[in-house]
Amino acid sequence: MNLLLRLAVVGALTVLALLALPAFPASAHITVIADHAEQGGFAVLTVRVPNESAKAATTRVRLLLPAETPLAVVRVKPHPGWKAALTRSTPGGTVTSVTWTADAGTGIGPDEFEEFQLSAGPLPATDELVLAATQTYDDGTTVRWDERSADGTTTLDHPAPVLFLSPPSATEPPGAQEAQQGGHALGAHGVRRPSSQEISPDAGPGAGPALWLGLAGLASGLLGLVVAVTTALSARRNG
Repeated sequence: MNLLLRLAVVGALTVLALLALPAFPASAHITVIADHAEQGGFAVLTVRVPNESAKAATTRVRLLLPAETPLAVVRVKPHPGWKAALTRSTPGGTVTSVTWTADAGTGIGPDEFEEFQLSAGPLPATDELVLAATQTYDDGTTVRWDERSADGTTTLDHPAPVLFLSPPSATEPPGAQEAQQGGHALGAHGVRRPSSQEISPDAGPGAGPALWLGLAGLASGLLGLVVAVTTALSARRNG
């Protein structure tokens, strides 16, 4: 009888310990966000760059535009302390990449993030737009954000930002959004397109496994508690 009671106590303590565990923050990834992105339209894209290094500063960010669906118009918004450069396929051709380089003495320090903006369009008639990126630190380290999940569910260390495109609006002809300069969400792995207010600088797909492991542990502890209490009550009735 005492053994069964001890098992019940252990199960209860396990549940309490799991509930007291802190939530592990997700690893920060480069994302590109916006408020509106329709096929055939224009969008203002915001490239959000968190610094993942504990010591070095980010001094260079390069965004690669997809060659298979080139964007005819790309304009960069000036950013204080940084210089932007456009790389084109040919002189006067389509833009293949945008690079932001920090001025001397500036950069994105540890525990900081920065946002860069560009206007682009017309957006292609595809469901999604994959934009790889590279992030360079002042210690010489370069991180490539270009990984893709084949099934869309695998957690990646360095995922490429993905822009999900909506079908063109029935009330506006293709390209009509250029004057509005709207935008849309370019998240790392989202199925839904959240707005810029909904996305934290530290948002990333790494939160999924930790969450499920925590829930699985909680469920296991609760099951053990139920079994122990049920067994104890049954033994008391039979005794």
